[in-house]
Amino acid sequence: MTKQGKKNQKVKLKDVLEVTLWFGLAVIAIVIGIACLSGGGEEEKVAAQIPAKITGFVYDPEHQLADTTVDKVNTRLRTLMHKTTAEVVVAVVSATGNLTIEDWSQQTFESLGIGKKDLDNGLLLVIATDQHKARIHTGYGVEGVLPDATCSRILHSLVNPQMAAEKFDVAVDSATLVIDSILPIPRILRKLCRNIPPYRQQRVHLTAKIAKWHIRMKMLQQVIGLLE
Repeated sequence: MTKQGKKNQKVKLKDVLEVTLWFGLAVIAIVIGIACLSGGGEEEKVAAQIPAKITGFVYDPEHQLADTTVDKVNTRLRTLMHKTTAEVVVAVVSATGNLTIEDWSQQTFESLGIGKKDLDNGLLLVIATDQHKARIHTGYGVEGVLPDATCSRILHSLVNPQMAAEKFDVAVDSATLVIDSILPIPRILRKLCRNIPPYRQQRVHLTAKIAKWHIRMKMLQQVIGLLE
């Protein structure tokens, strides 16, 4: 091969290497660009606002629940607090953003200060409608009477099926109804009030008895109404 031929071959090899190098750099740039775009999408996910204070016992910033449901649940949970001292709050949001539903629940629970400080007897039910996720977060004072297994059954049997059917009002109503029926049970109430001073225990038990007789009177009225 002549010197000129060798020179041309070197030039061609150099061109090939240069093209290969630029092609490799272009591929790397595209990959990085895609990664940046994906990362940007994640950054744009903003976690649902952690409320610092709410009115009542239902946090529904996007008004996904009917007003009648909010009023009914507020009344139910307010009465439950008077009967048992336990504070139960419901939060319905579209999504929890970059936060997991566990982290969002924990931060909201702490931000709102749910439950009495000396008793830690709060419970938070969170439903993320767009994500179709739900969680029940309890304070230590409630965990003993509503353990994780019970909370899981409430979610799987009542909340999740209704959430899958987009029936969020029914999910909230049924879950709070069950919680309202469990906490005032005498043996549950005794555990719940174990750390409450005696004078407050008497008041709680008296309120529970009055509520129980009120329920019985309503049932009796319904029976009488059917007989008439």
